[in-house]
Amino acid sequence: MLLACRELNMSFDAVPVLTGGYFHLEEKEKAAVVGINGAGKSTLLNLISGTLTPDSGSVTLKGGATFGYLTQHQGLDSAASVYDELASARAGIFAMEQELRVLELRMASAGSDALPRLMEDYSLLSHRFEEAGGYAVRSEISGVLKGLGFGEADFSKPCRVLSGGEKTRVALGKLLLTGPDLILLDEPTNHLDIKYQLEVLDIVKASGCTALCALHDLNLAAQYCDRLYVLNQGVIVREGTPEEVITESMIKDIYGVDATVDHHPSGQLNVVYHPAHLAKRTLP
Repeated sequence: MLLACRELNMSFDAVPVLTGGYFHLEEKEKAAVVGINGAGKSTLLNLISGTLTPDSGSVTLKGGATFGYLTQHQGLDSAASVYDELASARAGIFAMEQELRVLELRMASAGSDALPRLMEDYSLLSHRFEEAGGYAVRSEISGVLKGLGFGEADFSKPCRVLSGGEKTRVALGKLLLTGPDLILLDEPTNHLDIKYQLEVLDIVKASGCTALCALHDLNLAAQYCDRLYVLNQGVIVREGTPEEVITESMIKDIYGVDATVDHHPSGQLNVVYHPAHLAKRTLP
């Protein structure tokens, strides 16, 4: 078990927004919290991340595990380029590379007394650099950016000129490059065209980390997640696999709309909504 949340309670101005309940995430599991706006999804993620402190209850992350948090609103308004923004996630590697260049210059001019020690330092640092993936870091950054839909012509764009969806993709790429054990994503498909919604979730699903997303789209939740938690008025009212959770009765109870839940020929769970205005339409 990577994450466990027990009896979390949170109120704002004496109004409960999250009440009790228990859930956990296993390592490598991809899960989603679903529910209407105001159900408590963002509050739950903020409690897990430590952005908020619960009135009571506990959040336990496996010892030594790390996490990253992709919030709904990305503050990427700097003049840094798209490439440099992602590269900052590997600042330690680039610092080691610079140190290697300095050692090379010092070795080139060192006398016979100092050279052995410099060579030993260089050998040790080279090994650390290689172990950290230093020789592949530039291709790794480029690969992540291309996987998120950025062409090489976009690498030099300042982050401040990007659209909201582009900033979300940059922030996700930077988050993944830090290599956390757990990633929290609050509406990661907001502001994204359908193509990039799928590409972002493809990358999350293929990653080796555990992921917990707040999502609105039940079809995406079914397609990309192993487990779902349904929040309603701050309470987890259902949990299980997409097959167990996404039912016509749940959609009616939680979202207040009629829907048909069936399966695509590929076997994928499929939700089709029936808007009230269509239900009332009569044929001529």
